[in-house]
Formats: sequence, structure tokens, C-alpha cells
Amino acid sequence: MRTTTLFSLVLLALGIAACGDAEETIAPVENPQDLFWALRLNAHAINLSLDQSRPEYYTFKLEATPLRLDGTPFEPGPGDTLIFISSDTNRVRVSPDGLITAKAVTPSPVRVLARMQAGRVPVTNLDSAFVTVTPDVRPVKSFSIQPARTTYGIGFDTTMAARVLGPDDEPVTGLGIAYRSNLPKVANYTPTGVFMAMTPGKAMLRASMVAYGTPFSDSVEVTVTEPPEVLHVVTEYTTLPDRSNVVYFVPREVTIKVGQGVSWGPGAGGCMYGIVFDDPTNVGPSPVDGATGDLPLFCGVGTRTIRKFYVPGTYEYQAWLLPTLEKGKVIVVP
Repeated sequence: MRTTTLFSLVLLALGIAACGDAEETIAPVENPQDLFWALRLNAHAINLSLDQSRPEYYTFKLEATPLRLDGTPFEPGPGDTLIFISSDTNRVRVSPDGLITAKAVTPSPVRVLARMQAGRVPVTNLDSAFVTVTPDVRPVKSFSIQPARTTYGIGFDTTMAARVLGPDDEPVTGLGIAYRSNLPKVANYTPTGVFMAMTPGKAMLRASMVAYGTPFSDSVEVTVTEPPEVLHVVTEYTTLPDRSNVVYFVPREVTIKVGQGVSWGPGAGGCMYGIVFDDPTNVGPSPVDGATGDLPLFCGVGTRTIRKFYVPGTYEYQAWLLPTLEKGKVIVVP
């Protein structure tokens, strides 16, 4: 009887301990779908003027929507905070509730940052809008993206900026436009409207702006295919035993067909040290800006500059800024 009772007490103790462990194991964990995942503004390129004859000409109400992982709205709690910050309050002011007011003409767009901290486990997310202030209102009649084609080989870059026309069907210049790709790993869309074909697949490119209270937007689906239309060369540098810095190219030699291109971009050093061809006569043009011949020095992760080749031959080149370990070579075949 005593042994049975003792044994029962031991089982009861183990049961209590097991229940305690189980409770810790199955303690409520916040569903990832319920987390504050992103903050989305209602506009990313806003154009205002100093004309105060109508409120929409010189003010805009910025609204920030918190989102869950699946893109549905996230409900903020009472302790969650949202703030707006202007990078230049002398030209563009923003109130605590997001009302933007133009104060002076902007030589370059002014960034307005929205920052929100929300969730039971506080998470901070940001989004930005860029505000351009013009002296007067520039009426817009139409806004569109009109690419020459929608299928590109990997590596191809081209300008795909939105076309903005006024009532006289002439281009309207000086307005800020936002560019965005839904799949940057397939097709990148830079802030200046340059499309970059990255990897095979389809992506939707979207351009948008608010002009003096009126929203405009257009989108186009692009397809990126194999084989590459442009081959990429990475510009690297190394330090030799004598402590001198030299540039080398990866790959050093590429072979392409007439009509294809080569792009050059920075490696780990972050800069492309300029390219000088032995004979630049038939080098180019670039599909982005029409430039031909030698390439300038530029820096920036993810940047690249293209030259297309239409004349068969062997094109040798070296770096401009630093000595070159071994000349690079582009072989163009019919």
C-alpha cells in the first residue's frame, strides 16, 4: 500500500512536470502572417508648385499603410507610432499627420520619409516619397511607358522612362517620376527609368507620379530570356607585391556575335576604373544613352555600362585610371 502510494505520487509529479513542459512548448507564438511586414505610401513621386490658387497645387496628403506579409493591411495598436520627416524643411514641409506643403522650388527632389514602429514585438519599417516643387503648374495630358519591345536577353539595359505630354502634345520636363519593378531579380527598374534585364522570367514595370493633385501611372510586362544579349565583365583590382594597384578583368576575353553587347561594372572595389580601347571607332552605341567609344570612371554597386558591337573584329582595351595587369579583349564574330 505504501509502495503503491509512493509510486502514484511519483507518477503524479512526473505528470505535472510533463504538463509544465508541454505548456512551455505550445506557448502562443505570433503568426508570421500577423507581423508588421512593410509600410506603403500612397505616392512615391509628388509634384507640387508655388501656385497657391488651389490647395492641390501646393499641398498633398501623404498616407502610410502598414501591411502584413501577405499584403493585407496590418491593424496598428494604440502604442504604435508613425512619423514623417522631410530632408529639407526649407523647401518641403510635412506635418505630423503627413500633409506636405511646398515652400520653395527644389533644385533636386526632396525626400519625405515615413517611419512606423508597430506590433506586439516592435518592428520598424520605412517608405519614402520624393517631392519636386516647380515655380508654376505644368499641366499633364498623358502619361505612358512605350518600350520599343518587351522581350530582352539577359544583360540588356535600356532607357524605359515614362513619356509625359502636355495639352499641346509636347513633352513636359522637370517632373519627378517613381519607377518600380515587382520582381527586381528578373528586371530591375532604376530611379531614372533604366530597365535592366537580370535573369530569365517575367516582371511588371510600373511608373507613377502625382502632378499637382492628379495621379498618373502606367505599367508594362517585360520578358527576360536566355541566351544573354549582353555579356558582363567585372572590373577588379589587386595589389601586387611591390604595393602597386593594378586592374584585371573577369572574364578577360569574351566572344559575342554582331549585334550583341558587353557591359562593364564594378567588382569588390565598388568602382569601374574607366575603359580605353586601342581603337574605339566601332565601339557602341549604348542602348541606354547612345554613347560610343571609351567608358568613363563610375562607382556604385549594381551599376554597369554597355557598348554594343556591329562590326566583326577583335577589340582590345585597358583600364583608364589604374595600370592594367593584362588587356581585356572583345571578339566579335559574324
